[in-house]
Parts: sequence; structure tokens; C-alpha cells
Amino acid sequence: MDIPKIGDIQFQNVHRLGELKDGKELIIIARFTSFNDRERVNRASKLKNKPPISKYQEYPREINDRRKTHSSRKEFQMQRQHDKLLVDGENDLEPSSSSKLLSAQQRKYVDGSGPPSSARQHRPPDRKDTIPGDDDGLDVSKMKPIVIQSMNKAFQDHEKLYDDISKSYQDMLKELHCFKSAFDEDTSGIPELATCVRILVHRCGQTSLEVQRRKYCVQIIFSEQTLMKNSLTDPHQIISSLKHFNFMNKHLKEVLKDSHSIQKSINILLKDKDSMQQQIIKECLPADQGPGVVYNVKENMRTLEQIRKNIDVIKKISEAQLKDVIESSKGFFANAE
Repeated sequence: MDIPKIGDIQFQNVHRLGELKDGKELIIIARFTSFNDRERVNRASKLKNKPPISKYQEYPREINDRRKTHSSRKEFQMQRQHDKLLVDGENDLEPSSSSKLLSAQQRKYVDGSGPPSSARQHRPPDRKDTIPGDDDGLDVSKMKPIVIQSMNKAFQDHEKLYDDISKSYQDMLKELHCFKSAFDEDTSGIPELATCVRILVHRCGQTSLEVQRRKYCVQIIFSEQTLMKNSLTDPHQIISSLKHFNFMNKHLKEVLKDSHSIQKSINILLKDKDSMQQQIIKECLPADQGPGVVYNVKENMRTLEQIRKNIDVIKKISEAQLKDVIESSKGFFANAE
């Protein structure tokens, strides 16, 4: 590629994937020191009358994880455009089998066309009970302020409702992770819920466990004193596992109990878009405020649409989790036989 002042481009590191072959362009993965340098190479790859160059871009996962911990959401979005990866090479050239940087299954786009890919699409699947984070894509933009108080309150109320249900969902998954973690050794690191329950019941010995099926959840009633006497293993660990199971169900109930009503309320607000525009006109806002209010309302409507989609994801996962809980809870009746 012909790049003006190519000697000025600074790299953090560069890797060549595969063995050098005559007449073949190799896939090269490069991390740039600055975003401007990356853009210079990116623009050069799109020039006419040049050999086709396929590119694949992704965000380094370790940088994402670090910045999520130390940066606000706004700062993270601004900073993540730096340190992108650019891969150059022939369209049909696959990396060698020994390469750990790229998989042969990665898609490549010629001349820069096609959507940018996410690193999440190409990393190995996580364990089902791994504690989730921002990578779940359930984070949304904060609601923008509206000078019309009634309208502003409606947006802020729905933002709080979503924050509450999102927190309950995350807490549910964390409690599930804590519950399964106690059975990693006995399940070869694949702790399915039904298997964990059977192991837990065995550890309880002759202790009586009462299963209460409630709406949207299951609760286990037990006596800590009886467990201290009859358990076959560490009674404190057993009590902790039972509490994690109950807490997980408590958060599951909070998610399923509120998700439908929140979605219904959001749908009503989204359908009320025209009346909101009329209300803005009736307020006779100063000329310097009107456009800002209209813009903020549109942005908040987009946020509401994203919240509705996120709640749909949360609800589907939680409903599947409830079915798994109900089916797995049958194992608690084993100690009654």
C-alpha cells in the first residue's frame, strides 16, 4: 500500500500469521499506537487501482475489560476506538493451525465493506453459569433531561424501573453462579442445576427439606440445627448452598413479576410519541430550548426501545431458568424416600 509518511506510523506490536510463501500476501495483525495511524492505513486500503485487501477489526478484549473497570460509560465509548486491530492479507488465505490470534472461521470483508465484527463473536463460549457483565449488551444510555417536568418524570421513572429489573437479573445470575460453584469438583466443572441438586440432597443426609412452589420461584425450607447434626459433609457449606438457591429464586421472582408490566408501560409511552410532540408545541418553549427538547425526546424514545428489547431478552432467559429450577427441584424429594 502507498501510505504518505509511512515511516511516521507507530505500532504497539505486529504479528504475521502463517509461513512466508512466494507470491502470497500474508495475514498481518497490527495494533496501532494512535487511532489516526490506524485510520491512515485503513484509508489506504480503500484506494482504487490497488490489490484487494481484506480487513477484520476487533477490540482487544483485555483493553475492554480494563477500561470497563476504570472508566465511565461515556469515557469507555470514547476510548475504545483506540487500539483497534487491523488485519491485512489475501481474502482466501487462512491462518496457520498453530496461530492462536485468529481462527480460520473468521469472516473477512473485501475493500472494507461489511459490518465491523465484535470480538465477542469469535471468543470461546463461556460457561453457562459465568457471572455476566457489561458484555451481555444489556447496558443502555442514560435518559436525557427534559425541561417539561411531567415528560421528564415519565422517562426517569422508566429508567429506574429498568435499572431495578436489570439489577435483579444480574443478582439472580450471580446467586446461580455461587450455588453451582460448590459442585464444580463433583461435576467435572460442568455443574448442571439438576445434578447439583441431587448432590446437595445427598450431602444433607437424613435432613428433611421442604419444597415450596410459589409463583415465579421455588423456595427450600430447612432447619439449620438439623443440618448441623445430620449432614454428611460440611454443614456450613450446605447451608450456604441452600441460601444461594433461595436467593437466586427470590431475584428470579422479582424479574418475572415486573418484566411484563414494565414492557406494557413502555409500549404505551412509545405509542404516545405524537402527543408528546404536541405537548412540546403547547409549552411555547424559548427558541433556544425547543430543538434541544425535541432531540432529547427522540433520544429517550430510542433508549426506551432498547430497554424494551433488553427486557425481552431478560424475560426469556429468566423464564427458561424458572423451568430449569422447577424441573431440578424434583431432586429435593429424594431425601423423603
